[in-house]
Amino acid sequence: MTIILLIILSIIFLILAICWKLFRTAFRVGLFILISIFLIAVTSKSLIIDHTLNQDTFLNNARSILNPIFYFVD
Repeated sequence: MTIILLIILSIIFLILAICWKLFRTAFRVGLFILISIFLIAVTSKSLIIDHTLNQDTFLNNARSILNPIFYFVD
């Protein structure tokens, strides 16, 4: 599941990079879509694993999803 999510995010980042060169407004719209997908993914992962959505599980799942991205950024 995480690998599929990373592939989807990398495709979205590629599209956003192209849009950033062409259209500044499209970048803002794409960034909004990316944040929405990220929040849906973290929320659904929390609900599937724990059946409860508290702040600790939300933050832990957000960190687990963002760790591979920050690995490449560093």
